[in-house]
Amino acid sequence: MPATMKSLGLDKLTVDERVILAHDLWYETVAAGLGVRFDATVERVVRDLAADPVRYPPVHRDIRCAPVPGFPAYGVYYRVRPGRLVVISVFHTSRDPAVWQSRS
Repeated sequence: MPATMKSLGLDKLTVDERVILAHDLWYETVAAGLGVRFDATVERVVRDLAADPVRYPPVHRDIRCAPVPGFPAYGVYYRVRPGRLVVISVFHTSRDPAVWQSRS
């Protein structure tokens, strides 16, 4: 996932790459290529968010959640800051939300 999104009008994109990698590795154990597809889909969601960051309403304080198409149990939890899109977590929605809320 790109570290900067200047071409999308953002000064900075913050993503914890370890979170994405953990999901990628797990999906690769399910089916070859599925982790790569998950990563590409999350990257597309983040690019779309950069173009329209307020598309999704806040779900907790100022944190928003964008669904991950093709992976319906996952959401990209993020915060909009001036010139920045901060991705807090890519999270399975059946898990305890206190985990991503503690990152805020």
